[in-house]
Amino acid sequence: MTLKIHSDFSKANLDGMKEIYTSVGWTKHTKEIIKQVFETSNVFAFATLNGRIVGFGRAMTDGNSMT
Repeated sequence: MTLKIHSDFSKANLDGMKEIYTSVGWTKHTKEIIKQVFETSNVFAFATLNGRIVGFGRAMTDGNSMT
């Protein structure tokens, strides 16, 4: 079993992402909407298990790092 976390949207599986959205009742998210919201997000991550997408997240940021 191989779990991988990555942030490369070009490797994202939109069909798999749509399945996840649908599984939690978010049925209005088409593949086009999913693509648009991720392309306009500043930060995102994808989790795959044995090559199959099992989770993802995204966020917006103001770009200000308080270090």
